[in-house]
Amino acid sequence: MTPRFLRNNGYLELIKIFLFPIIILIIDAFLDYYNIYQKITWIDIPMHFIGGITIGLSFSLLLIFLQKKGYIGHMNEFVFFIFVISLVSLIALTWEFNEFILDLIDLKTRQITIEDTMADLFLGLLGGCFGYLYSRFKNHSSFF
Repeated sequence: MTPRFLRNNGYLELIKIFLFPIIILIIDAFLDYYNIYQKITWIDIPMHFIGGITIGLSFSLLLIFLQKKGYIGHMNEFVFFIFVISLVSLIALTWEFNEFILDLIDLKTRQITIEDTMADLFLGLLGGCFGYLYSRFKNHSSFF
């Protein structure tokens, strides 16, 4: 049984919401496959920041979408922000665990030091804040 919010082009709306993180994921896979992260070590920094931006923006848009469809009610702006940043934090932490596990499996060096991991998490969260702010100041409620 298809959920109500996915009927009437709901799939297209979700694809629009998560299009930018999917693009960043494809770019990341390309960079990793061709060992560009090892050749150009600084490229990791903007990728975590941009990834955070796209995730923060996408979760903000998803919450707005769910509010418009009536699945969740109106949220206080601070609660909305904390919820979005919590989801960005979950994704950033999961990503770092993924990098750790991949380092163990294929013996590449994605996580050079603990400082690098902490910087990646920080940049992801900072990017998430920017993504949230962009969605709120651009008032993407008209996105749908």
